[in-house]
Amino acid sequence: MSTMYHYWTIRYVPDIMRLDTVGVGVIVASESGRESVGLKFIQTARDMFDIGGPRAEFVRYLAEFAEDIKSHNLGDYLFNYDNMNIYEYIERARRQNKGMMRIDPPRPIAGTDPQELAEYVYQLLIYRSPQQNHTSHNVRLRQEIQDVYSENIVISPYLQTRYRLGHGVDTNPMDVVINSPGYIEMSRSFSFRDALDQSFRDRLTAWSQRVEYLRKHGSEIYDSRKKLVRNIDKNVPLCVVVESGISNKSREWEMQQRDIWHALEIEVQQPSDVSMHLVKLEKKIQDLVV
Repeated sequence: MSTMYHYWTIRYVPDIMRLDTVGVGVIVASESGRESVGLKFIQTARDMFDIGGPRAEFVRYLAEFAEDIKSHNLGDYLFNYDNMNIYEYIERARRQNKGMMRIDPPRPIAGTDPQELAEYVYQLLIYRSPQQNHTSHNVRLRQEIQDVYSENIVISPYLQTRYRLGHGVDTNPMDVVINSPGYIEMSRSFSFRDALDQSFRDRLTAWSQRVEYLRKHGSEIYDSRKKLVRNIDKNVPLCVVVESGISNKSREWEMQQRDIWHALEIEVQQPSDVSMHLVKLEKKIQDLVV
């Protein structure tokens, strides 16, 4: 005979300012909290799609959370120190939603074995094949560019990789911001080797529109806590690092974007251009930061 349970999905959120999240686990429990609990979590960082952040550290934290749930489920909740059954315990964790872990609201599911249900939901909503887990070209390119900047001892003290450009809550991410006392420069990166889906096209359009507004009116940059860092002059230097695609369609899209970026006075670079650009950037910083 089937029993009514609830399941929670768990997501990895390394940067609350970005929309990128990754599903990492499933919990199944009954509302009464008296039945056993079902758990299915990722085991290693390799099981996760790479969207940045401390994945290995997060996996360790996730394992500790799993042990907490198992320990809580073993005892009689009437004698538990916090007087909560397992359902209430998970709901408390969901409401707190601290750090990089987010627990989604519970959804109903019926079955006879909570562990089997957890395995089923995990396969349906969370599991990715090794081929699916490879890093997207855009994520990889962004990380490579940020790494090159961070390895430069002159530039790295002024490097910010989590700043956003815009006004208030209406902002767009910047992959690189050089925020020195005498000089500021911002950069984004786009790889046309990923699928040209609507999400990618929307990101291109949103950034170009943000820069168009900047060029007319000036703008502001905010840190990861949504705190205003400084106002930005409309003539601020901007760069975009472009990794060309292979298909004719991707090249066509890239050429269209290049025309838009040139019109907005954005310096367009290939990844191979970045090292030489940093040589020039070093000199600007050294000349202006006295």
